[in-house]
Order: sequence, then structure tokens, then C-alpha cells
Amino acid sequence: MKNIESHFDELYALLSSEDFLTRKGVSTEVPFFICHYDAAEQVKSDEVAKLLIEKLNTQGVKTLHVDLYKVMIEKMRENDDLDWTLQNESTVNHENLLTDMRAQLDVKTEIAPIVAEMITAEDYRLVIVTGIGACYPIFEARELLTNLSEIVTSIPLVLFFPGDYVQTPGSGASLHLFGRVEGRGYYRAFDVETFLKMRVVSD
Repeated sequence: MKNIESHFDELYALLSSEDFLTRKGVSTEVPFFICHYDAAEQVKSDEVAKLLIEKLNTQGVKTLHVDLYKVMIEKMRENDDLDWTLQNESTVNHENLLTDMRAQLDVKTEIAPIVAEMITAEDYRLVIVTGIGACYPIFEARELLTNLSEIVTSIPLVLFFPGDYVQTPGSGASLHLFGRVEGRGYYRAFDVETFLKMRVVSD
């Protein structure tokens, strides 16, 4: 999605619509959606997400914001690993450090359960997830969504993704972080841009 800032009104109209909130059009699939944008627009995307969440909540659509980077940092702080990592990251072996961080921030056993607990803590109608780019290469969007799909099945979840949602005939969809890092196929998330185009056609 180019120039995400210019799509604010369209995004709000889609995410606040009863059809979207009740998962119309996704059949029995897990209601996960990818709002992809140019990674160069990260600051603008963060602002759009913030304003969307504020407006949705103000207008009565109870929306949870999950900032994955904050989740990751809080988990490291909880494990008493944050200060050590910050103090030693420039002197220790990078690969060893990355291996250790991936172990303590394992998506299946650590990150996904935290996010799932946040989602189920209250009666939310929508979840907006940001910060996935800042979590790479510790974990990727595909890993998170795969594990959440086993836990969260009824609430629409929109992942703001700095990169490309690529649909390839014969092999399905994949997520390319920053438009460069080619991820493995992930077939269970819908492209928000497709739903925006459908609304334009129907209007």
C-alpha cells in the first residue's frame, strides 16, 4: 500500500464496518489481515495506526493495540536480560546473541501466549498489531500468526507489516519484510488492500 497516510479514511471505514468486525467475507478462515506498507513510511504508519486505534475506541469499537516491540522488551526486562543485552551487544558474538534471544523470546512458548492473553483479557472487537519490523530477525510475522491462529479464532486481527504481501499463482501468499526479506508462504492471512478495493467496487 503506497502512501498509507492517504488511506486513513478508507482504513477507518473498513475496520469500523460491521461486515469486517463480524468477519463477513472470510468464511470459516482465521480472521487475520495484513495491512502492508512501504517500510520507508514506518513513522507515518505508526501515526496512522495510533490515530486509527484512538478513533475506533472513541467511536465505540473496542480495539486493542499490541506493540510487538514493547512486548519483546518487557519480556526481556522480566527475564532480567534487557540491561545485560544492551550493555554487551557490541562486544559479544552476534550469532550467539541472536540464538540466545530467539530462545528466550520463542514465539510459540513466550510471545504468542502473551499476545493471546492480552487479546482475551477484555471483550475486544478488533486487534491491531504493530512493531513486527523491529522484532526481526528474532522472530517473523509468519511465526507469530501461525501460533496465534491456534489460539485466537474469532476476533479480527490486523497486522501492520512493513513490506509486501505477495500473491504468487500456484504457491499462494508470502510476506516479504522490508520488501527484501522473502518469507516462507503464509496462506491464512488476507490482504487489507484487497478488501479496500472490494469496498470501492461495491460503492
